[in-house]
Amino acid sequence: MGSFTAVSTGTRHSCALGTDASVECWGYDGSGRATAPVGSFTVVSAGSLHTCGLGTDSSVECWGYDRWGQATAPVGSFTAVSAGHKHSCGLRTDGYIECWGDLAAVLNAAGTVGGGSPAVEGEPPGEDAGVHQPSVEALRSEFHGLFDGTGCRQDLCPQEPLRRWEMAVWLVRVLDRANPVRQAGDGFDDVDAGLWWAPYAHRLAELEVTNGCTRASFCPREPVTRAQMATFLVRALDLAAGSGPGFADTAGSLHEASIDSVTAARITLGCATDPPRYCPREPVTRAQMATFLARALDLV
Repeated sequence: MGSFTAVSTGTRHSCALGTDASVECWGYDGSGRATAPVGSFTVVSAGSLHTCGLGTDSSVECWGYDRWGQATAPVGSFTAVSAGHKHSCGLRTDGYIECWGDLAAVLNAAGTVGGGSPAVEGEPPGEDAGVHQPSVEALRSEFHGLFDGTGCRQDLCPQEPLRRWEMAVWLVRVLDRANPVRQAGDGFDDVDAGLWWAPYAHRLAELEVTNGCTRASFCPREPVTRAQMATFLVRALDLAAGSGPGFADTAGSLHEASIDSVTAARITLGCATDPPRYCPREPVTRAQMATFLARALDLV
C-alpha cells in the first residue's frame, strides 16, 4: 500500500512510482523483474521480461531478464526510458535515442534515431537508393549486417548525410568482418563509452584510419565530407598513390593526396568536369558512400 504518481504494466508484472520517488513492483518475479532496486526514480517502465527506471540523477537502471541485453542499461544521461519485450530505449539529454537489447526488436518495435542502437539487417521496406542501390545490395551481400544501426527508422535513409560515427561502424565491419568487443580504456573526449558504437570509433583509431577531428575529439555527429571520405578510404584500404585530373578546388587541402588516389582508382571522378572540381567540403550521403566503398572493394 502507498501513494503513487504513475504505474506501468508488463506481461506478468506491474510497477508503480511512489510519491517518495521509490519504485514498487508486484506480480511474477521471474529473473527479478518485479524486484525493484532501492533508489529514487522519476519514471518507471515495465516491459515484457524486465523493467527500467529513470533515476532522479538522469541515469537509467534496468532489472529482470537480460538474455538479449535488454536490462543492461548504457551509461549516460537520459530524460526518458521505455522497456519493451527484448529491448529497451532511452531518450538521451542530447536529444538522441539510444536502444539496447535484441537488434531486430529494436528496429521493428522502436526504430533508431541519431546515435541509437543497432537495427536489423536486410532489405528494409521502401528503401530507394536510386543509382546507388546496386552498391547497397552488393555491400549487404558481402558484409552481413554492415548497415545495422546506421540508418534511421526502418530505412537506410540513403539521401541523408553519413556521420563520422556511422563511417567508423562501416569501416570497422569491413576491415575486421566483425563487431569490436566493448572494452574499457582511453577514448575520445566526445564519445560516451556507454554508446553502442563507441568501440567502433576507438577501433578505427587503433587501425590508424583516423586520429579524430582534434587531438582528443572524434566529432562523431559531424557529416563526413568528400575530402574526409578520400582519406578514410586510402588509409583503411591502403590505396595506391595516384594523380588526379587537376581539380580546381583541392589545391592546398590536407586531403589532396588522398583525393588524387581515389580519383586515380576511379572510386569517384569528382563533382564537375568543366573545370574539374571535387567539391571537397560537400557532405557524403549514405548512398554515395555505399558506392564509393563498393567501388574501392571491387564489388561493383
